[in-house]
Amino acid sequence: MKVVLTLAFVFLVMTVARAKTAKELSDICTSGSEKKQADTSLLCFGYIEGAAEEITSRATVFEDELFLLTFKEPYTIEQLRDSFLEFVKEHPAQERNPAIDVLIHAWMMRHMLKSTFRSCEAAPDPG
Repeated sequence: MKVVLTLAFVFLVMTVARAKTAKELSDICTSGSEKKQADTSLLCFGYIEGAAEEITSRATVFEDELFLLTFKEPYTIEQLRDSFLEFVKEHPAQERNPAIDVLIHAWMMRHMLKSTFRSCEAAPDPG
């Protein structure tokens, strides 16, 4: 059941930020010229940082458990970007999909994200 909840939660998060395809984001993140790279690196990093924040800031309650996605360790934006770009290079069919979907998929497949379940039971009142 937790696998179904994980997939449902990922689907919920993926519907939030469908601004670009993976190809568009990949192109922004791999611009050729030095000037263009300086201009677009902020867009690339901003999108990836925003996606990472969105993914890890949402929680869902299911059968008295709180479910959330967290990163296994603190990653830099460069590490998150590089894992995305490597994933797209290895899976070119993913290019047409929304960037947020592919970011989550890349980070999950590279075991950078983990799903966490916690009890929602309130602590006993000490008084």
